[in-house]
Amino acid sequence: MIYTNDEVLHFLHFFILALLAFRTFISSTQSIFCVQSGSKAAAFSVLYGAFLEEVQLTVPGREASLGDWMTDVLGVLAASGIFRISRLTPPP
Repeated sequence: MIYTNDEVLHFLHFFILALLAFRTFISSTQSIFCVQSGSKAAAFSVLYGAFLEEVQLTVPGREASLGDWMTDVLGVLAASGIFRISRLTPPP
């Protein structure tokens, strides 16, 4: 599979979005967010990517792409792995 610059940007954008979502959810004082924060942040990021692709169907000159959304999901999964690994080691 040949990756284009667009796919790299999708991956990076959603990698960063997911990391920020993980940090936000885990730091929340509301129990609805901080309980299972990793799973909720990942689900939020994946659903947001799907929403953006769906919105592109209504914008003239834009097209939705399953490949773009899958690249978004890969970015979220990579961030999720880093988040989970960072939670394994206690801070000094």
